[in-house]
Amino acid sequence: TEISLRFAPAATVGQVNAALASVGGRIAGSLDGSTHLVVAIPDPGSLRVLDKVLAGLERREGVRRADRTELAAAQELPPGAGSPPSASRAAELSHLLAMRMPAAWNARAAVQAANRPTVIVADIFGNGKLSSQMDASFASSDLLSGLVPIIPPVSRGHGYHVVGIIAANFAGTATPAGRVTGVFPSSTRLKVVDVTGETLDATAVRVLQAVQAQAGRVVVNTSLGHNPGTTDSSARQEGSDWSFEIRTRGYLNRMLHAAAAGNDGAEASRNSPWVSATLRTDLRDPDGTPVGRLSNTLAVENVVDSG
Repeated sequence: TEISLRFAPAATVGQVNAALASVGGRIAGSLDGSTHLVVAIPDPGSLRVLDKVLAGLERREGVRRADRTELAAAQELPPGAGSPPSASRAAELSHLLAMRMPAAWNARAAVQAANRPTVIVADIFGNGKLSSQMDASFASSDLLSGLVPIIPPVSRGHGYHVVGIIAANFAGTATPAGRVTGVFPSSTRLKVVDVTGETLDATAVRVLQAVQAQAGRVVVNTSLGHNPGTTDSSARQEGSDWSFEIRTRGYLNRMLHAAAAGNDGAEASRNSPWVSATLRTDLRDPDGTPVGRLSNTLAVENVVDSG
């Protein structure tokens, strides 16, 4: 019942009036000096008839274009967040807004369920099952069933925090856990690699095993790193080894890897094998031949969210 009409700059008042009268239209919106009119018309009954009305208008003298109009759609924030969000909800969503996640949420209709990548999260869990507020398919058997004494309590929550950021319900509940919103606004294919109590070398092996076991494209998240005291030569060797594995296994074009740049003030290129393989310019193949940096990995830094 509302269409868009654009007239030729030289159109006369008589031509405009005749076009409006031909469809029983009235002006619903206009701007001084503009050839564009928003026009309300009686309900044509169907899109097919509407398109015939538009085609007839475009044949009229003085009319340059006649178009359908579309209803405005609210741009995506999680249901219940409010628009604009309240101060408390804005604080809860601040990390997601800082990452410009509404741009991803607005593309929800473009998600192809059959082509979703598998998200592999290698992290420290060690405290049982994931929250019921997760919107993800995963194997609960991949999680350790009980607390691991050697892991400090502060670290036992790290993996749960990470998968919550990625895959918590887009539309949750009013509970504290339910207010957590994931960056992916659809159900996530999740593969948990619980590396509680494992070394970084063992973690690297298990990540490669997980990638090998998944069909199609994968996104790997490793928010893990070295002790800050790792030497430069050791980091170069580990980065070279990781680069060799990724290249020789053909993972460059089917694996996107997000890795932590590090939190301890150490040089990011020494923080982990995967970041070393991404940032360093002194990588070598096993035979000593120089190789370029990996192009499939994001070294992720935090920035201060000042609102």
